[in-house]
Amino acid sequence: MTGQRVPHLHLWVDGEPVDAGVVASLTVEDRVDRASTFAFTIPSSPVAAVAAGDAGGDWDTLLRGQPATDLGMPGARLLSRVTIGFSLVPPDASDGGTELRVVLDGYATALEHRYAHARVPDSELVVTGVDASCLMHLQTVTRRWQDRSDAQVAREIFERYGFGAQVEDTPRRDGTDVSLLQRCTDAEFLRLLARRHGFEVFVAPTVDEVTPGRHPGTAVTGRFRAAPVGRETLPQADLFPHDAPTIVDMTARYDAHQPTTVRSWHVDDRRRTVRSVEVTDPGYPRTGERSRADVLQGALGEILGDGRAPVAVEVRSADVPSDDDELARLARADLRGADWFATAEATLAAGRYPGFVGSGRMLPVTGTGPVFAGDWYVRAATHRWGAARTPLGDPPAVGAADGESEMVYEVDVELVRGALGGEP
Repeated sequence: MTGQRVPHLHLWVDGEPVDAGVVASLTVEDRVDRASTFAFTIPSSPVAAVAAGDAGGDWDTLLRGQPATDLGMPGARLLSRVTIGFSLVPPDASDGGTELRVVLDGYATALEHRYAHARVPDSELVVTGVDASCLMHLQTVTRRWQDRSDAQVAREIFERYGFGAQVEDTPRRDGTDVSLLQRCTDAEFLRLLARRHGFEVFVAPTVDEVTPGRHPGTAVTGRFRAAPVGRETLPQADLFPHDAPTIVDMTARYDAHQPTTVRSWHVDDRRRTVRSVEVTDPGYPRTGERSRADVLQGALGEILGDGRAPVAVEVRSADVPSDDDELARLARADLRGADWFATAEATLAAGRYPGFVGSGRMLPVTGTGPVFAGDWYVRAATHRWGAARTPLGDPPAVGAADGESEMVYEVDVELVRGALGGEP
């Protein structure tokens, strides 16, 4: 590629495209460990027309319907469906075609209008919202789930809301009358089920074509799964060359203050037995050469000087049916939450990165030295539009229209990995 790709913001309200040029700033936090969110700001100005009930007139960002359309305003209202996407246009046709990616399909859950002292240009409308999973969090229900696995329950809940479903199978419990009692919202119940397995549960857009209407349908898919560590891999991100890096900046750390083993017990009153299990493997592929257990056992053995290798243990007790496999799954779920040895935060220059960054994928990183180089799992990706700073080494944006060249598209990523790439 001969130059930086030019980013463009795309915005739809209730499935209809609107002018994204009115957006002054926007963030989309795309996550796999909780609901994804968005916020965008639009400068607001008074209009001459007199609004009903207020002789002082109205403001352009608060208009709805055709009056908003005539002024190029999105006309968003509470629980409007909001779809956000980005495209990256190469500076030359020989560098490939334009890529478009929908990063969030959700609903506006709050609108805040700020009336500034100067009125114009400092007044603004701030629209915030949540992905489509917010539909599952509006009503508390009491429901009994009879003779179903957790995966079957998750699939039924996703499909109840009209979403697609990608669900990892889970075993059914033994017993002639096994049921689960739900007394919470569907979103809360899904998180309870996911916690039992150490799973992720979230909804995300799966197609880049936006259909009109208030509901996204199967363009949004609910996922109930273990983190796909080692599976879907993004293009490589680099700290060098320094004059035009893919990674603008990065902070990485690792620590010793997490367990490497989980021991769990279950007291079975009916059979008068105590079951126990010890789990040391979270069930993910290793993302490096040295795990926390490797480092701690070697270091503590040297410190104590007698060849002992103590184990950092997380002790749990579990009130569950007397099933060794289920007890092991619960212990493994606890270990999955603690097993990430290293964490990092980094900012990527989206125009230079050869693809779109999204959560739930592996990101290879180079230029950090062997300890932190290698594959990281992207737990969150925050897309930022309109940031004030320009990424290090950026040339003028070739092919951008007037007024667009100053807009910056960057992605802040939250990264985790279970092992380091070298000796710490």
